[in-house]
Amino acid sequence: MILIFCYLESGAILNESVDAKNKLNELGIKAEVYSVTSFNLLRKDGMENDRQKQHDPSFSEMTFLRKTLGNRNQPIVASTDYMRSYPEQIRAFLENDFYTLGTDGFGRSDSRKMLREFFEVDSNNIVRLATYALWKSKKISKDELVKIYKKLKVRPLNFHPWEV
Repeated sequence: MILIFCYLESGAILNESVDAKNKLNELGIKAEVYSVTSFNLLRKDGMENDRQKQHDPSFSEMTFLRKTLGNRNQPIVASTDYMRSYPEQIRAFLENDFYTLGTDGFGRSDSRKMLREFFEVDSNNIVRLATYALWKSKKISKDELVKIYKKLKVRPLNFHPWEV
């Protein structure tokens, strides 16, 4: 199983995440999509939780993230129409392997579909990163990963979106 976080801005990335979930399900991989309305508030909740523990070592309240995720040990992929640093701010408050996708780079003009593909935040790239995360956590084999990449037509690396 993979957990997919997305930032719900105008619903666009949520649609990509739901599409990625469906593609993963077709591959026999269970996925859950969580719509995050504010990574900032999740960060503040984590900071406040840490602060409470520093002032009172007997404090045992869990963060909202931990309450929501429970003890699941699945990797998490977070995607956003913003820079990757936006979801990265919750990394310190997660015990799960955490991977992010975002639109780091310079201003560009094109259709939303083409821009999402360029910045690698479309559903195929969410699936690519999700399956990579599963391979890294030894939940799928390298052979399975290679087959999935072929099916997705993962392009070879020839540029970094944040440098073009």
